[in-house]
Amino acid sequence: MGLNINLFVHGVPMGQKIWGPKGDDERYLSSFYGPKWDAPEVMKIDVMTFGGSTQCYYSFVKGQNVCDSQGRAGSYFALTVRINAFYADVQNMYNILKAVYDKMCVGLCVQENNGSAKYMIADFQSIDGKLKEIEKHVLNYISEFSIVEDIISLAGFSSNSQSAVQTINLFECDKMTALDVVKKSGRLFISPCYLSSSAAKTVAQYKAEMQTTIQKAQQEISLIQKSSQEKIESITRKSKEELEECQEQSRKRLEQVKEENDRKIASIKQEYEEVDTKIESLKQTIKEREKDVSDLQMLCRKKDKEIKNNNEALLKSQQRVDKLKNDLNSVRMGDMTPVMPPPRRINWLIVGIVSFFIVLLVGSLGFFAKKYYDANEVKINGLQTKILQLEHENDSLKNPIVAIDAIDVPTLPEGFDRSKIKIEIQEFGKKKKSITRQEICHISIQGEGASDLQGEWISEGAGLIIRDGTIMVKDDYKGSTCTLLYVLGKDTIASREIEIQQE
Repeated sequence: MGLNINLFVHGVPMGQKIWGPKGDDERYLSSFYGPKWDAPEVMKIDVMTFGGSTQCYYSFVKGQNVCDSQGRAGSYFALTVRINAFYADVQNMYNILKAVYDKMCVGLCVQENNGSAKYMIADFQSIDGKLKEIEKHVLNYISEFSIVEDIISLAGFSSNSQSAVQTINLFECDKMTALDVVKKSGRLFISPCYLSSSAAKTVAQYKAEMQTTIQKAQQEISLIQKSSQEKIESITRKSKEELEECQEQSRKRLEQVKEENDRKIASIKQEYEEVDTKIESLKQTIKEREKDVSDLQMLCRKKDKEIKNNNEALLKSQQRVDKLKNDLNSVRMGDMTPVMPPPRRINWLIVGIVSFFIVLLVGSLGFFAKKYYDANEVKINGLQTKILQLEHENDSLKNPIVAIDAIDVPTLPEGFDRSKIKIEIQEFGKKKKSITRQEICHISIQGEGASDLQGEWISEGAGLIIRDGTIMVKDDYKGSTCTLLYVLGKDTIASREIEIQQE
């Protein structure tokens, strides 16, 4: 049998490229692009039949960490020897192709760096001459260093098989083992990276032990999970009971709080209703007092008019009296007038009587006019006092309710000495201590730091009317003394007792 040997170089330098004889081999070689290789380097053996001709292919493949000429991953590089017989010394074939790759292809076709390879060319045709030299070396080596027993006819070998491929460690794949596997299945993968039989048994043993350990651990985990689940369920039930009890206590507490709040709200509403009623009553009182003030003001205007008329009448009367006095003086001084009519005889008795009645008339008019004027002045003062009282009460009624939260309570300055503060009443002077019911007096606060205070005046016992820095006694007050206070917030700064003069 004539031995026919050919070399193919193929891979993906830039798209899949194949160097070698053209023919049906391309269909077989194109299947190398795509599959995931299970070892960094492997030799694939396939028996294939094309067009009635059966061939055996030995392919040394670098299928992991290979990039094309542009650096894209997913490439591969392969040297394939096609023989029209089975070359039984597969270890020698692997070593030949491995040596060709390491010694001739690295640096020519690819470059390696840290376990990865990258194409240096984009197409194998660019190094056609070099590849032909490589092919010649491979063919000569196989021809010269092979014995007849290594070359076996392919008759009876299975070909184009689709059965599962068997993987064998390179150093355990002797001639008989390789022949037996390839003849039956037509396929074989060998690599030094595959586990040896002893290593595979050890791995299988470890896997079995690991599986047993895993099963045991899973059982223990299941028991622990079951125990934990029971504990969780127990804790959950207990927590649920405690939660329900807590919720019940919270619900009862909330009901109690709600009832208390409802009572408070009802009480506040009632208080507001009472306040509203009081406000309406105060508003009505204000209206009545405003009407009283209006009536009194009208009465005052009427009295002012009457006083004006009386004053005019008094003035006319006074003018008449003055005229009569002038006439009387003229009569009395008749002898002293340089130019007079001829002397007449005067009836002195008549003159005396007339003079007496004139004097009596003038005195009566003056007496009654003074008494009428004094009486009207007393009434006017009383009305003015009543107006001041009503205006003060009116001002206090207009703001009957003050929100406590809105009051800004002033405080005394730090280090303030209230013993140096006193109440001054302008009309009292040094000796006077009492006030009449119709009298209006001016008040002020005197002493060191008094000008910085923003206090207010208060009548203790409500006997005084205090307005615009003045005080007067209320008409209806029955006491004999009043106490005037000057306060700042809750602090009484000064006080003064005032006697009320009884009329």
